Amino acid sequence: MNFSCRRRLCIIVLCIYLSTEGESRHTDSKTSRRDDSDLPTTEVNEERSSENRDEAQITGTSNYVNDLKLAHERPSESGRSIGYKNGGFPKFPMNDATYSAASSATYVRTGAERDCGQRSIFHDLEKKSLRPSGRIIGGSSVPYGAYPWMANMELKYGRETHHHCGGAIIGPHHILTAAHCLVGFKPSEFVIKVGDDHRSSIDDNEQTFEVEGWIVHPKFQEGGTYANDVAVIRLKGEQGITSSAAVSAACLPTRLTPYTHGTWCYVSGWGVTNAADYENKPDSLQAASVPLLAAEVCQGEAVLGKMQFGPGMVCAGYLQGTVDSCGGDSGGPLVCEVNGSFNVLGIVSWGSSCAKPNKPGVYTKVQYYIDWINESVENL
Repeated sequence: MNFSCRRRLCIIVLCIYLSTEGESRHTDSKTSRRDDSDLPTTEVNEERSSENRDEAQITGTSNYVNDLKLAHERPSESGRSIGYKNGGFPKFPMNDATYSAASSATYVRTGAERDCGQRSIFHDLEKKSLRPSGRIIGGSSVPYGAYPWMANMELKYGRETHHHCGGAIIGPHHILTAAHCLVGFKPSEFVIKVGDDHRSSIDDNEQTFEVEGWIVHPKFQEGGTYANDVAVIRLKGEQGITSSAAVSAACLPTRLTPYTHGTWCYVSGWGVTNAADYENKPDSLQAASVPLLAAEVCQGEAVLGKMQFGPGMVCAGYLQGTVDSCGGDSGGPLVCEVNGSFNVLGIVSWGSSCAKPNKPGVYTKVQYYIDWINESVENL
């Protein structure tokens, strides 16, 4: 091979080498830019998300943010002797003696927020062929923390306090209850306990609050009909309720939450366990599983009648009787599971006696008053 050929061959080899090296560098450069543009962004987002989660855990703000952002007849001293003018009785407060934010804004939690209406202690009551299972009348104690939204409203008697009504935690400073539990009393006469399953002892996560004030529905009439039996209580103190495995808020329904008859729900409280014995009051929290009943059934003349059962009410229970809420359960929540979260669909209100055939328990329909409830929370 002469010099001229060798020279041309060398030039060709050199060109091929330079071309290959250039493509390799270009490919490496593109790969490096893709990694630089993708990975850091992901890492930053993850860090920010982690920071947000940490901040929410520290401040507790995530627990009470509402994405919608809309946010009694008193008994005689001896027992059930006073009724409403239209007949029937409230599930009146229990008189044990026979004889009232860290954040600047407070929002009510709804089922859209996954941290409300959750419980870490599983408790399910048998629900077969509409047969009674756990009962408030008859007694069925529940595991501690199984109903973490339950509030115990107690009245002061000297240095002691005695169970009066139930309520539902709906936020760090707010309790939802029945209007008839509050009419005729002053905020200073109450203490509210949460995480209090056993009334005679102090439970591990028990918290006690004085009452700052409340708003009773303006159209509720003591001694009148049973309509508008709803109220919101504001607790004293800046910190409010501390959430734990045994203490947390229930969700509130939205305007679109379905009330489907046959839906199984739970009612809980410390009311009497024997309708014939008002001295028999349970020490531990009781619960019952009850199905929602259709409005047409409740309005039937053989049941409650249209004059007494209004649009702001919902009834639940067994037409054969035997299972019901009763005296001392007033104000407590009727909770139903909606999309994986427990919603307060009802407030224990009234009934014609307790656990009698064709006389199911009647509850204030929370959804019917949801705008008023949200407004009251914002104004308290």
